[in-house]
Amino acid sequence: MAKKEARIVVGQIVWYVPREARLGPAHAAKVLTVGKKWAELEGVRSRIDIKTLEAESAVTGLSPGKCYLSHAEHAAQLALEDSWKSLRQKVEHHTWRAPPGVTLEQIEQATRILFPPTSAG
Repeated sequence: MAKKEARIVVGQIVWYVPREARLGPAHAAKVLTVGKKWAELEGVRSRIDIKTLEAESAVTGLSPGKCYLSHAEHAAQLALEDSWKSLRQKVEHHTWRAPPGVTLEQIEQATRILFPPTSAG
Protein backbone atom coordinates (compact mmCIF):
# COMPACT_ATOMS: atom_id res chain seq x y z
CA MET A 1 0.00 0.00 0.00
CA ALA A 2 1.50 3.34 -1.05
CA LYS A 3 1.75 6.01 1.59
CA LYS A 4 -0.20 9.17 0.80
CA GLU A 5 2.12 12.12 0.21
CA ALA A 6 1.90 14.81 2.85
CA ARG A 7 0.66 18.17 1.61
CA ILE A 8 1.43 21.33 3.49
CA VAL A 9 0.41 24.88 2.63
CA VAL A 10 1.36 28.36 3.78
CA GLY A 11 -0.44 29.28 7.01
CA GLN A 12 -1.01 25.65 8.06
CA ILE A 13 -0.10 24.68 11.62
CA VAL A 14 2.03 21.53 11.82
CA TRP A 15 3.58 19.64 14.75
CA TYR A 16 7.39 19.83 14.86
CA VAL A 17 9.29 17.20 16.85
CA PRO A 18 13.04 17.65 17.43
CA ARG A 19 15.14 14.44 17.28
CA GLU A 20 16.77 15.17 20.63
CA ALA A 21 15.45 16.72 23.84
CA ARG A 22 18.38 19.16 23.91
CA LEU A 23 16.96 20.73 20.74
CA GLY A 24 13.79 21.73 22.60
CA PRO A 25 10.29 20.35 23.07
CA ALA A 26 7.86 19.34 20.36
CA HIS A 27 5.62 22.25 19.39
CA ALA A 28 3.12 23.61 16.92
CA ALA A 29 4.67 25.65 14.11
CA LYS A 30 3.16 27.75 11.35
CA VAL A 31 4.20 27.10 7.74
CA LEU A 32 5.69 30.36 6.42
CA THR A 33 6.74 29.36 2.90
CA VAL A 34 6.40 26.34 0.63
CA GLY A 35 8.63 25.84 -2.39
CA LYS A 36 9.14 22.99 -4.84
CA LYS A 37 11.29 21.00 -2.38
CA TRP A 38 11.42 22.84 0.96
CA ALA A 39 9.16 24.61 3.43
CA GLU A 40 10.07 27.03 6.20
CA LEU A 41 8.38 27.04 9.58
CA GLU A 42 8.02 29.82 12.12
CA GLY A 43 10.37 29.21 15.05
CA VAL A 44 12.24 26.34 13.35
CA ARG A 45 15.69 27.08 11.97
CA SER A 46 15.85 24.03 9.69
CA ARG A 47 14.11 23.71 6.36
CA ILE A 48 11.48 20.98 5.92
CA ASP A 49 11.35 18.56 3.01
CA ILE A 50 7.77 18.91 1.74
CA LYS A 51 7.53 15.22 0.71
CA THR A 52 9.00 13.49 3.78
CA LEU A 53 8.40 16.29 6.32
CA GLU A 54 11.94 15.66 7.61
CA ALA A 55 13.87 18.70 8.78
CA GLU A 56 17.32 19.32 7.34
CA SER A 57 20.02 21.44 8.90
CA ALA A 58 21.55 23.93 6.48
CA VAL A 59 24.84 23.56 8.37
CA THR A 60 25.24 19.79 8.83
CA GLY A 61 22.78 18.36 6.32
CA LEU A 62 21.50 16.06 9.08
CA SER A 63 17.90 15.85 10.21
CA PRO A 64 17.35 17.60 13.54
CA GLY A 65 13.63 16.77 13.58
CA LYS A 66 10.44 15.87 11.79
CA CYS A 67 7.06 17.46 11.16
CA TYR A 68 3.69 15.81 11.45
CA LEU A 69 0.51 17.21 9.98
CA SER A 70 -0.97 17.32 13.50
CA HIS A 71 -0.25 16.52 17.12
CA ALA A 72 -2.72 13.61 16.79
CA GLU A 73 -0.73 12.15 13.88
CA HIS A 74 2.43 12.24 16.01
CA ALA A 75 0.60 10.64 18.95
CA ALA A 76 -0.64 7.86 16.64
CA GLN A 77 2.93 7.24 15.42
CA LEU A 78 4.16 7.01 19.03
CA ALA A 79 1.36 4.55 19.89
CA LEU A 80 2.29 2.42 16.87
CA GLU A 81 5.97 2.37 17.90
CA ASP A 82 5.09 1.48 21.52
CA SER A 83 2.80 -1.32 20.37
CA TRP A 84 5.48 -2.71 18.03
CA LYS A 85 8.07 -2.60 20.84
CA SER A 86 5.69 -4.46 23.15
CA LEU A 87 5.04 -7.13 20.51
CA ARG A 88 8.78 -7.57 19.89
CA GLN A 89 9.41 -8.01 23.62
CA LYS A 90 6.68 -10.65 23.83
CA VAL A 91 8.11 -12.53 20.84
CA GLU A 92 11.66 -12.30 22.21
CA HIS A 93 10.41 -13.89 25.45
CA HIS A 94 9.53 -16.98 23.37
CA THR A 95 12.85 -17.19 21.51
CA TRP A 96 13.20 -20.97 21.42
CA ARG A 97 9.60 -22.17 21.17
CA ALA A 98 6.28 -20.84 19.99
CA PRO A 99 3.91 -19.80 22.79
CA PRO A 100 1.60 -22.62 23.96
CA GLY A 101 -1.42 -23.10 21.69
CA VAL A 102 -0.04 -21.17 18.72
CA THR A 103 -0.31 -23.05 15.44
CA LEU A 104 1.89 -23.06 12.37
CA GLU A 105 -0.97 -21.49 10.40
CA GLN A 106 -1.24 -18.61 12.90
CA ILE A 107 2.50 -17.93 12.69
CA GLU A 108 2.37 -17.99 8.88
CA GLN A 109 -0.65 -15.65 8.89
CA ALA A 110 1.08 -13.20 11.26
CA THR A 111 4.18 -13.29 9.07
CA ARG A 112 2.14 -12.50 5.94
CA ILE A 113 0.39 -9.60 7.72
CA LEU A 114 3.57 -8.08 9.18
CA PHE A 115 5.88 -8.81 6.25
CA PRO A 116 3.86 -8.99 3.02
CA PRO A 117 5.70 -10.40 0.02
CA THR A 118 7.10 -7.83 -2.37
CA SER A 119 7.53 -8.08 -6.10
CA ALA A 120 11.31 -7.77 -5.60
CA GLY A 121 11.60 -10.57 -3.08
